[in-house]
Amino acid sequence: MKKVKNEFWKEVLLELFQNGGFRFVNPSVGVHWFPYTSGMIGPYYVQSMKIWESDKGITAMCSAVAKLDLRSFDLFTGGARRDWPFLATFAIIFDTPCIFIEKDGSSLAGESLNLKGAKSIAHVADLNNEGASLRLWSSYVQKAGGKISDAFFLIDRLEDGVAVAKELGIKTYSIVDLDDEAWKLLLGEGKISQEVYNSLVEYWKNRWEWGKNNLLEHPEGLSKLPGEKKEKILDTYNTKYPGFKQEVLTKI
Repeated sequence: MKKVKNEFWKEVLLELFQNGGFRFVNPSVGVHWFPYTSGMIGPYYVQSMKIWESDKGITAMCSAVAKLDLRSFDLFTGGARRDWPFLATFAIIFDTPCIFIEKDGSSLAGESLNLKGAKSIAHVADLNNEGASLRLWSSYVQKAGGKISDAFFLIDRLEDGVAVAKELGIKTYSIVDLDDEAWKLLLGEGKISQEVYNSLVEYWKNRWEWGKNNLLEHPEGLSKLPGEKKEKILDTYNTKYPGFKQEVLTKI
C-alpha cells in the first residue's frame, strides 16, 4: 500500500535542495556516480542535515513533524550523532523524554542504557538507507531491556532499510520518500535536468546493474577514493558478480 504523504513533504524536499542537500551525477564535469557507505554506488547523494541551514528549512521540517499523527510513546531514542538534532525536535514538539545513544551503546551522559521502564519506544533518525544503523540502535535498545516499535525519518531513500525495518518488526514513517514522485517534482521545478532524472529512473530499475555498468564504464572514479572505500566498493560488487573486481581493476 502506498504511504500517505505528509502535506509538508514538497516544502521540505525543496528546502533541502535549496540548502544544498543534494548532489547529482554530472557527466559534463566527470561526476558519473557517488559512493555510498553500503559499498554500492548511485546517481545522487543526499545530506539531510542541510535542512538546518535555513530558517525556512527548519520551519518546514518542524511543521511537518508537528503534523504527524503520533500515538503516545514513553520514550524517543536517537543514535550518534546526526540523529540527535531530529530526536530533540521530536522530544520538544511531542513533550516526550528522549535518550541520546552513543556509538558504543551508552547514553550521552556516559551511563549504561536501562530502558526496562519504557513500554513504548520510537526511534528518530535523519535518514533511512541500507538499514545498518537502525539494526545497530535497535540491538542496543533491546539489550537495555526495551524494544523499538516505530521509527521516524526525515528522509527515506527506500532502499534496503525498508526490508531491515520490516525484519525487525519496526513500523516506519518519513517526511520525504525519495521515490519517483519526488524526482518528478524536482524535474518539474527545474531543479534537475532530464538527463539526471533518466539516471535516477535507470538506477531504480535495478540498482545493482546500474552500479556494475557505471563502474565498468567509469572506473576512474575509484582512483579518487581512499583505499578502504575503494576496496569496499569492489568487494561489494564482486560478491554479487564474481570476477567483477579483477575486471574493473584492469580498466583503471
